[in-house]
Amino acid sequence: MKLQFLGAAKEVTGSCIVVKTRKNRFLLDCGQRQGEEKEISPEFTFNPREIDFVVLSHAHLDHSGLLPKLVAEGFDGRIYSTVATRDVTELLLKDSAKIQKESAESGVLPMFTEKDVARTIDKFSVSEWNVPVDASDDVTITFLDAGHIWVQAFQL
Repeated sequence: MKLQFLGAAKEVTGSCIVVKTRKNRFLLDCGQRQGEEKEISPEFTFNPREIDFVVLSHAHLDHSGLLPKLVAEGFDGRIYSTVATRDVTELLLKDSAKIQKESAESGVLPMFTEKDVARTIDKFSVSEWNVPVDASDDVTITFLDAGHIWVQAFQL
């Protein structure tokens, strides 16, 4: 297994880790970097079409905020999370799309639209706590309560 940290390394925002196994390439989170000097619409350093699936640890935008952009740019796999994480993520992403739409009036191009959010939510595959889910031939995910707001630890 190989890990590539694209965010939240030496910082606390923009969690996005590319995980490569013998058979798959997937993301642990796809978060937006937040703060005054962060890019408004960052470019991915990978091809979204080459990502097999996403494991979402929890709903905060620094973990989920770029999922609609990922989908808009060609990601067509499943997004694995718990029910609660999916539900809160939907609320946060809809709000983010609305704020971006309002910012577009002042000339800032949105990263994604409300339609992208709807397409993203359709890709979720949810499970309960402590129930193993086979994401692929070589990856099984089990969500565990880790104590943060709706956070899941997972086992590979």
